[in-house]
Order: sequence, then C-alpha cells, then structure tokens
Amino acid sequence: MSQNLIGKVLGKYKIIQKLGSGGMADVYKGIQIGLDREVAIKVLPPAFASDREMVKRFRRESQATAKLSHPNIITIYDSGEQDGFYFYVMEYLKADSLEDVLEKEKPLALARALKITQDILKALVYCHEKEIIHRDLKPANIKFDLRENAIVTDFGLVKDLGETAITQTGVALGTPQYMSPEQIKGMESVDARSDLYQVGVIAYEMLTGRTPVQVPAQQGVSASKILGQKIPDPKELNAEIPDDLGSLLMRAIKEEPTDRFQTAKDMLADLKRIELKLKAKKLSSRNSVQMSRPVSAVSSSSASSTGTMSTGEFSTTGTGSASASASGSGFSFGSSLSAILASPKDRETLMKLLAITVPVFLMGVVGVLWAFGLLSKPPPKLVEQTRARRPTRSRSPRRSTTSPSRASRRTRSTTIRSLRPIPGAGDSPR
Repeated sequence: MSQNLIGKVLGKYKIIQKLGSGGMADVYKGIQIGLDREVAIKVLPPAFASDREMVKRFRRESQATAKLSHPNIITIYDSGEQDGFYFYVMEYLKADSLEDVLEKEKPLALARALKITQDILKALVYCHEKEIIHRDLKPANIKFDLRENAIVTDFGLVKDLGETAITQTGVALGTPQYMSPEQIKGMESVDARSDLYQVGVIAYEMLTGRTPVQVPAQQGVSASKILGQKIPDPKELNAEIPDDLGSLLMRAIKEEPTDRFQTAKDMLADLKRIELKLKAKKLSSRNSVQMSRPVSAVSSSSASSTGTMSTGEFSTTGTGSASASASGSGFSFGSSLSAILASPKDRETLMKLLAITVPVFLMGVVGVLWAFGLLSKPPPKLVEQTRARRPTRSRSPRRSTTSPSRASRRTRSTTIRSLRPIPGAGDSPR
C-alpha cells in the first residue's frame, strides 16, 4: 500500500508530486535540493522492504539502468535508502508517455509511428549488446523528451513481476497483451526476441489502433485464450500500411521466437529500408504532381469537342499536325515554373537537380565542340611566341647576374689579398 510522500525529503531530493504507480513501486516528481533540478524518483514502499528478493530486484533495476548511456534510454542520477524507503532518481521527462498519446490519437501517422519504433529499436540494439533484456516494453514504459524522441524506461523490476504473473494453473495477470508468448507460458528461456515481439505489438497498435491480441480487463485470463486468438492482418485495419511494412509487423509478432527477427539490428535495418522506400515514393509522387498540374489544368479547360488538345503556344489536332496558337490563355513556361517553385522543398529539389545537370550539360557541349574541332589546340607559332615573351626563371642567370657594386667589391678584395706581402719573403710586416 503506497503512502503519501508529498513533501518528504529522501536524501538530496524533495518529493513534490506523485506521477503514477507501476507494479510494486511509485513514481514521484521531485526537486534536487541545492540545484533546483527537476527529477523523477521511483520509490519502493516500506511494505516491500522486508522482502529481500524484492529489494534485490529493485536494486538490480537501478544498477542495470545506471550502466546504460544512450539517447533513447532513461538516465539514472542517484539511488539510496532512507527510513525504510528504497529509491532511485532519474531524469524527469515533461512530455506524455506513448500510452497517453494513444489515448488521444489512434492510429498514429505512418511517419511518426516509424520514428517511434526506430527509437525503441535503437535503444534495444544498445541494451542487447550489453546483454540486458527489458522484457516489459509497452506504451506506458515509452516516454518522450521535448524533441519527441522516444525514451525507454522501467528496466528490470516490472520484468521480474511479469515473470511471476503466471500462476501454476496457467493464468496470466497484468497486461498480457504486450507479453510475448514465451512469457505468457511462463518459460524460463526468455531472451532478446521477446523484446522484439513487444516492439512489434507496440508498432502494430500505433498503426492500427489496437493490439494484436485482445484481452478483457480482468485480473485473471487463461494463457490458452490469449495464445489461441487469430491476429488480423494490419492492412485490414489500416489500408495505408504498405505491404512490406505489414509483413514486417506480422513477422515480429510470430508466436515462435525462431520465426521472428533474431536481432534488433536486423529489424531496425528492415524498418529503415521501408522508410527510405516510402520517402522516395512520396517525393516522386509530389514532383510528378507539381510537374503535371499546369498541363492537366489547361488541358481540361481548353480541350475542344473536335478532338483538338490545346497546350498553350501550340495545339495538337487529331491529324497529328501542330499549329501555333494565337491565344495566350493556355499553358506557359512561366506559370509552370512559378507552380514548381511555390514549395520550398520543390525549390530545393530543383536547385539540386540544376547543380547536377548544368555541369553535365556544359561538359557535353565542350565535348561536342572539341569533336568538331572548334576547340582545337592553338597554332604552334603562337605557343612559341607566348613562351618567348615569358620572363626566364632559370637559376643559372640569377647566380651569374650580380649588381656592379657587389662585383667591384669582390674584385677589389681579391686584388688587395693578392698584393699583401707574404711574411718571411722579403720586407718584414709593420
């Protein structure tokens, strides 16, 4: 039973607001005394402090999370125990959880759902490399920062509670619609593929508005009723889901772990390929619409009943002959260009295309001119004349060319040395 801890100080942190409860622990908003930093504090009440196994699991959760440092994983600041309350302190996320988002909006936009799923998978790639398995991924445990990046929270404790949620009679407790089949069966060998199943369930719910398995809101549900349900194809619930994305979702939530993605890296790589394919298709569709909009508008308004199609300056008749059109009300290059440049994205795309095509076009023109001899080499005489006009820069002239003053000084010094008397050969020196 949780207690009212508002106003209580645990270590360096003062509790000011309760944020929620999960499993056996409560989460509060607090202030770090001295720094005035907002933090989130997860507290294990004294009622469970006498349970050594529960305390051990709670400490294991905080220690395992503290070892992780990733943009998509909650950051742990501190941990401790005071007055029978075991607690650990983590960063405070002001934005809503994915559970809150799904309560307001179902299904999510395709791009947003893909972004959230990729954020979760990035966190799992890091965790699995550290040999840490979450085992309790669900919308309530996915938070968001102010930049709308998905943050994975609640490591360890809820996972252990999920393992003990299966009774000896095969009854599941809690929220089994997010649990993998091996967790529902109470199997001991729950590995990283269980996390990938839960990611698939979350993505399925974001894109379709419901979980693959429908479980009544009651305390006990038999495992056979959960595992025996037929999972509908996601495209039947949302026609906007592409075929390859629907296949990815169905593969991720296969009952047998061997039929799913084996690693988070594989699932993330497939999801990125699908996203790139969708972006390329969307860009191509938008460009084609922008290019064809002026033509189609003029064609629909100026087409005559005699089979003549007007396209602005030229009109094409049914006989295939082209004749100049006297009216200027048709399609013009200026109107087409203004329509294309109406969007900033289209302008950016056009500039990129010009940056590629213009150099290629100029190179082609130069190649044609060169092929026809219009860009031949200059005459040999002109080359010789040009070289003759250039000043020589050889080193030998520089060494031989000296100023008259320096040359005269050198000559005088040589003459003086030659005129000096040699000691012992005649006159004695002064």
